[in-house]
Amino acid sequence: MMSENRKRHIVIYSIHYYPELIGIGVFNHEMAQYLAKKDLDVTVVTAFPWYPYWKVMDGYKGRLLMTEELGGINVKRSYVYSPQKVNSKTRIIHETIFAVSSLLNIFPLLFKKVDAVFTVCPPLQIGLIARLFCMLKRIPLIFHVQDLQVDAAFDMGMLKSRFLLNVLTKVEKYLFKKATMLTTISSGMRGKIIGKGIDEKDVSMMPNWIDTDYIKPMPRNNKFRAEYGISEGKFLALYAGNIGEKQGVDIVIDVAEMTQDKKEIFYVIAGEGANRAKLQAKIEEKRLNNMMLMPLQSREMLPYMLAAADISLIIQKKAIGDIVMPSKILNIMASARPVVATANQTCELSHFINKANCGIVVEPENPVLLKDAILKIYSDPAIGLKYGANGRTYAIEKLSAESVLGGFVLELQRLLSPNAA
Repeated sequence: MMSENRKRHIVIYSIHYYPELIGIGVFNHEMAQYLAKKDLDVTVVTAFPWYPYWKVMDGYKGRLLMTEELGGINVKRSYVYSPQKVNSKTRIIHETIFAVSSLLNIFPLLFKKVDAVFTVCPPLQIGLIARLFCMLKRIPLIFHVQDLQVDAAFDMGMLKSRFLLNVLTKVEKYLFKKATMLTTISSGMRGKIIGKGIDEKDVSMMPNWIDTDYIKPMPRNNKFRAEYGISEGKFLALYAGNIGEKQGVDIVIDVAEMTQDKKEIFYVIAGEGANRAKLQAKIEEKRLNNMMLMPLQSREMLPYMLAAADISLIIQKKAIGDIVMPSKILNIMASARPVVATANQTCELSHFINKANCGIVVEPENPVLLKDAILKIYSDPAIGLKYGANGRTYAIEKLSAESVLGGFVLELQRLLSPNAA
């Protein structure tokens, strides 16, 4: 595909990668596979898989470095610290230790032919390493922003030091300005980046995508319900994903408590994360029999879980606005199920759901409004069917992997062309 006979060599540099089952690792893996199919040589520099459990997965523990081949992709892994208690301090230590350990995999690449580095933020620390690497190699740095981590940490009160905020903000702006190509996943996040003093022509969109052949409409009564003993007669409200500080998933417990009189409604929370133990304790304290907390499901089970739901939930706190865009919305839409989200009405997620007309958005941290939205769809199934069909159509037309990644490959071709400025 490139003008030279030699395959172009792209390094994907991120703290997340397969076999992590949710979040950024999934997109990194799918992108690496797509680039390889387009006749590019791909190397991934990453951590041992740890997310969302905050501990290294079995089979990878007790190692400093490891190289493996996954689906034809050369994956170089290095040590990542697993904190027992997750807070702002231990997160910084966790990310910094990976940045340092990853140098053992990045440094040898200085002596190999590399044509570009695709770095995924967060964390910022690896952006500095990627910038130095690309300067030394005189190659393009593609800096991809999946999460405005500094903004999120400060807005949620996880980062209280003004001095540290100023330092991180300056580092962030430096990396934004020095990137050869700067990309992000939503127009809201793009606007935030431009608001930091970055020229709008220098910020491109590369939204997350969805495999609409893998995640697709299926019968409600399937092996997921059978596995967990959820009868076909139950109206299933599902939250699936990370259970962390940004989400505030405990609001689902409050709603379950308020709707105990609706015997057909059943709530499932499927996931892992830093706040899972707190969630488990609250469920046990309430002694609710209309909900279940279960582990993160395998990729094989994912389509069945999504199809088993009558409503899928996206939960965000008030402090979260355009600083994150939850990728789980794509899976929900592809499964043709309605979404009920708690989000600020002015944020990107809210605009996105309204544009696709695929669900209901209510004010964050308000269990009464969340309950009312769930009951609206429960009481009128036709509404849910309409939202689900709209989401599926939008996903196919706008969010397919071929559409998003195909456009990125064209930009990459232009960037690596011998005639590129």
